[in-house]
Amino acid sequence: MDMGKVTADRCVRLTLQPVVNGGIRITGERHGTMLKLHEQKRFVLVAGMFAAVTLLAGCPPVTQSLRIVAGTTALEAGTAITLRAESSDPDDTAFAWSVSNEDICSLSESKLTAGSEVRANAHVPGVVVVYATGSSSGMTAQLSLTVTGLESGSHANRYTKYEGSKTCTCCHDGIAEEVHASVHYQWDGDTPDVINGVGGGKMKGMNDFCTYPSINFIGILTNLDGVKVSGGCGQCHVGMGAKPSPDPTQAQLENIDCLMCHSKHYKRKVVQRPDLSFAFEPDEASMKVPLLRAITDIQGRPNDTCINCHAYAGGGQNNKRGDIEESHRNATRDFDVHMASIENGGAGLICVDCHEVSQHHFAGRGSDLRVTDLDNKVSCTKCHDAKPHKRARLNDHTGRIDCTVCHIPEFSRGSSTEMYRDFSVPEIHPAKRLYEPELHREQNVRPEYRFWDGTSFVYTQGEQAAVDTSTGYYTMSSPQGDILSDGAMIYPFKVHHAYQPIANDSDVFLPFKMGIYFTTANVDLAITTGATQSGMTLTSGYSYVETERFMGIFHEVAPAEDALRCGDCHFGGDRMDFAKLGYTPNTEYDGDPLCASCHEDRSGVWPESELFSNVHAAHTDDLPLDCIVCHTFHAAD
Repeated sequence: MDMGKVTADRCVRLTLQPVVNGGIRITGERHGTMLKLHEQKRFVLVAGMFAAVTLLAGCPPVTQSLRIVAGTTALEAGTAITLRAESSDPDDTAFAWSVSNEDICSLSESKLTAGSEVRANAHVPGVVVVYATGSSSGMTAQLSLTVTGLESGSHANRYTKYEGSKTCTCCHDGIAEEVHASVHYQWDGDTPDVINGVGGGKMKGMNDFCTYPSINFIGILTNLDGVKVSGGCGQCHVGMGAKPSPDPTQAQLENIDCLMCHSKHYKRKVVQRPDLSFAFEPDEASMKVPLLRAITDIQGRPNDTCINCHAYAGGGQNNKRGDIEESHRNATRDFDVHMASIENGGAGLICVDCHEVSQHHFAGRGSDLRVTDLDNKVSCTKCHDAKPHKRARLNDHTGRIDCTVCHIPEFSRGSSTEMYRDFSVPEIHPAKRLYEPELHREQNVRPEYRFWDGTSFVYTQGEQAAVDTSTGYYTMSSPQGDILSDGAMIYPFKVHHAYQPIANDSDVFLPFKMGIYFTTANVDLAITTGATQSGMTLTSGYSYVETERFMGIFHEVAPAEDALRCGDCHFGGDRMDFAKLGYTPNTEYDGDPLCASCHEDRSGVWPESELFSNVHAAHTDDLPLDCIVCHTFHAAD
């Protein structure tokens, strides 16, 4: 074709081939050998194999652009807005976001995978500039935000330095004594629901995660890169570094760290004092707000502080519990219908709505926890009816089955959870740059089901370990009760397994000195040092055994439409092992075969998929008979 001008939105017929040296990418629609031009630019193309053709669109050039759009550029401290990037380049599908001062305002995302929107969270007064860079075009846009409001939080101008409860007790008289007596501080207390102990707690108990907190309470570790990092089980203790003791001395009362529970911005680190003891102090470098705001922005009941510790128990996010994880911080309705905010379609509950509090004692005890802090049962019936369903058949289940069985079909739905820990195999944690036991994790885990009457066996440091003959594992914790126990109901459980050392001569579980394990991977030295510091003598060495811990599942309640259906357990469903739970019918009644004691065997009348429901209905609905006629138990109330 002839060289010259071609009007935009006109079609020209070309044979398109790549330009070897130079040339600009054309934006248009390709229709066979026809090209419809859209961009108002000069393009150099090759027609056929010979001639170069210059096409110049007849309209002025269009400049590429990128901008950040916000509903407002002025916001108050403590609020947030959504920022959106709009680019003229259609390949800019994601953006790199940054802000000039994170103390004034922080962003929810910063990577190129952040997409076109981020949340800007305002913290303290000031002016910041937000930047967005297109993933394809490389263009950068900026937007200035002005943050107004108080310099600090709810306790602004009351103090400028935080020294633990010593700072707080001048106004909050008697509160330190309450906290000192609580399980959150003592890690010890009465154990009326543990069948093998009259007292104890985390501080005295052996476990299959950090083994023995008493000898691993607080310290500073040097990781594989030579960096000093905080260490010890006490990082989630509500104290300033000293171990708890039962006497409420002035030193003990001043050791309480109120901000662990009452400031969602507060972070702390381990420091070593001149007398070589270890303590916690505020870690301003890890906070997203200035120190003054973190120590004065006090909330009475923030969920965030509960999540900070309970979601990271066991040394990592969702390692331990399996049903308390980072996703709870901003839960969706599908993830947890109770803890999702009203804006997210949930009930908007906070932790203490269910875990009631009295004088800093909290209700609620998982099956593997030793201490009962507040003898006030957490129960669904405090908000829901005991017979909550419209269908009577479903309500027939509530006497034997806890609500959580049907309404938590799987746990660890936000992230994976640790299911197995092999202490014999140390491996490097890529983020911490420390050694830790080999961990096996799973996500969307189906619970195991057991009867539980509210009491438990929980292993205590120093006692002889025993094997559960029904499972073949050494027991760290197990729910008590069966189908014949008063008040026992079926509950869902996470079952955690571990491979851990036991003394050959006493069958007593051995603790690790975890600092040695984490920094050197010298497993034998970690065991022998742990035994010595625990007052044990290894006269005959040690071996490894397989252990198990049952942990009740109570969170991550799914919406009603996602609850289990009848077919998940009945009509061939494989979720419940009814024989193991004790539901297998007797073989005889009054000395005769069970069915023949009343009539001939009619089991062949119905197909297998209908056998249970029809046999059951014929005896319990039509007659009706009590369960004890065919089983070992009476019908539940």
